[in-house]
Amino acid sequence: MVNGIAFSSRIIYSYSDDVELVRQKTSEVIKKIVSETDALHEAMANSIDLALTKIQKNSDPFNRKLNFSFNKEIGRVVIKVMDSETNTVVRQVPPEQFIHLVEEIRKITGSVVDLKA
Repeated sequence: MVNGIAFSSRIIYSYSDDVELVRQKTSEVIKKIVSETDALHEAMANSIDLALTKIQKNSDPFNRKLNFSFNKEIGRVVIKVMDSETNTVVRQVPPEQFIHLVEEIRKITGSVVDLKA
C-alpha cells in the first residue's frame, strides 16, 4: 500500500497498449471504408454502363449515336449526339463555344493568379 492506495501486481497498465489498440481499430475501419468505397464505385460504374447502354439502344431507331467524354480542361462531361450514317455531330452539350469560353477564362485567371504570386 502506497499513500493509502493498494496496487495489484497483476494489473499492468500501459498507455502504449491503448495506442496500439486504437491503431488496430482505426486500421480495420479504414480497410472497411476502402472496401465499401471500392464496391460502391464498381456498382456506380456498372449502373452508368447499364444506363448508357439503354440510352444508346433507345437512340438507335432515330439514327443517332451518343458519345460521352470528359473534358479535363473544364472538368465536365461532354455529350455529343452523332448522326450514325455520316458520323457528324448533330448536337453537343455543353456547346463548343462554352468550352472555349471556359478554357479562355481559365487561361486569363491563371495568368492573373501567377502574376500575384
